[in-house]
Amino acid sequence: MRNKSKISITLSILVFSISFAALTALAAPFFGEEMHITQPDGRVVFVRAYGDEFYHRLESLDGYTLIHDPESGYLCYAALNADRSEFLSTGIVYSNEAARDTNVRRLLHVTKGLELDQRHIDRKVQEARLLLLGDEQESRTSIRENTVNATRSDGSVAPIYGVTIIVDFPDTKATQPSFSIAEVEAILNEEGYTGFGNNGSVRDYFLDMSGGLVDYRNRVFYYEAEHSKLHYAAGLRGDGVLANEALLGIMHNQDFIDYLLEVGDDVWMPARGNEMALNIYYAGASLSGALWPHYAQLGNLSQTIHGVSFNRYQITNQFTSTVDTGLSIGMFVHENGHLLFSFTDLYGFQGIGYYCVMANGDSARKNPTPINPYFRYLAGWADPLSLNDMPSGTVIAAEANARNPYIYYTHNPQQQFMVEYIQKEVGSRYEHFPHEGVVVYHITRNGTNLADRSYPMVWVV
Repeated sequence: MRNKSKISITLSILVFSISFAALTALAAPFFGEEMHITQPDGRVVFVRAYGDEFYHRLESLDGYTLIHDPESGYLCYAALNADRSEFLSTGIVYSNEAARDTNVRRLLHVTKGLELDQRHIDRKVQEARLLLLGDEQESRTSIRENTVNATRSDGSVAPIYGVTIIVDFPDTKATQPSFSIAEVEAILNEEGYTGFGNNGSVRDYFLDMSGGLVDYRNRVFYYEAEHSKLHYAAGLRGDGVLANEALLGIMHNQDFIDYLLEVGDDVWMPARGNEMALNIYYAGASLSGALWPHYAQLGNLSQTIHGVSFNRYQITNQFTSTVDTGLSIGMFVHENGHLLFSFTDLYGFQGIGYYCVMANGDSARKNPTPINPYFRYLAGWADPLSLNDMPSGTVIAAEANARNPYIYYTHNPQQQFMVEYIQKEVGSRYEHFPHEGVVVYHITRNGTNLADRSYPMVWVV
């Protein structure tokens, strides 16, 4: 194995040199994507979004930090408090009118590119993780026990059943027919779906990733929220208010009741008993606060309806940016990676970019990149081939884009390497992969990609 290790190291250095720029340039699901936000007076303004469900911020198109004013509800230019721990509203409403905004900023000395001190960002991330994930905040240690093959005792595939609720607001309506119940059911469930340029449906994606072991099906319902969109955005991420309201809003819908009775004992989520996946899919573009796409638990708002429990949910939005207003599967897949299988995020301080949908791979919205081989292995969807068992000098004819990776075990039981051979075929799941050739993943089982001063769980070397 010594010669093979040397070859692996040489290949690893080559892979690292090719991919380093991509890994360091991208560190979050939203990295400057342009979005539109409707101000309380109905004016539409355009912003850039940076960050994730744990910490994020908005900027004007020319780089000024923005914040929703807690009193007026308007998106305003931000200032910093004395110790750089919080953004404050200047009260200057952001209007997207370049000449007007420039003059006002100059008069009131608003500065560009404000950011909190890193230690306060770290604090906010930890607080948000506790609020959103509850007892799953250390999800990196629970992936294995929460992620199992979706099979019945007789060996047949047990479908994972989910509920998806399309949510309208009094001031923001879903775009029809692209956001109709029929179209959303198609993008979630239809095999071979190609609408809006997507490579398959959400169901197709998980069937592909699991080799047919996970058949995820959603029934779609509609609900109009009681309050304005901004009202819900003003809440805290993970407060579950909109998810709980929408669920209670359809609980007496006869079609919903019939659905729960229809699936009966087939209700299945990995290691979660009779719990059903809950997806909130709201109209328009995303907003910060409680409407930023995220996965969380309802906690004390959890419900049991006709014997089916609802606790964990994910929330995503209709439009991912102002550039592309068609429906796409990327963010929905990413958040369901959390919801269904407890997959942890792989972006952050030591992210792996487009090498996995749980990092930046969901940014390829219509055709997100695959789930990394380590998570597929933990999920029971892959059976790694041990390099340690192969005699020195063995020539391996590696199959491109194979389901089963190669694995090399080190003397440290917490660390190992996984190897894949990738070809970027147009129309395949690897179309938007960062590069072709041999990819070596360094795995630290008790690591995390979400904090510095720690070993990342999954890293491309």
